[in-house]
Amino acid sequence: MGELVKIKQVENLQTELDKIATVEQLAKDAGDLAAAAKLEAAAAASAKSSSRVKDTIKGIVSHPNTKIQLQLSGTIANDQDVQVFINGVLITKLTAELGTDIVEFSVPYSIDATDSVII
Repeated sequence: MGELVKIKQVENLQTELDKIATVEQLAKDAGDLAAAAKLEAAAAASAKSSSRVKDTIKGIVSHPNTKIQLQLSGTIANDQDVQVFINGVLITKLTAELGTDIVEFSVPYSIDATDSVII
């Protein structure tokens, strides 16, 4: 009879060990899912910030050598080069700070409402 009790205790112990292993696996799976969610969120944020934005703006009127400040549709990320074109001409002197959505520039000629500004 004593051996039967020992066998039953071993069986119960094995059942408890199986439960612990299952709980450990669930915890590992939950940790893996949380890590995957973090990576996915980071990738989505990175894709959003590094996506190239092209804004076309019309209706700007400016006199020569006047500072023009334009708001972009997205913020400037650290992997982006900001370029401004007026009627296809690249503007080389401009200010664009990382993390903002503002670009400032001036040109030595007038800009009228029919000119096309592409950023």
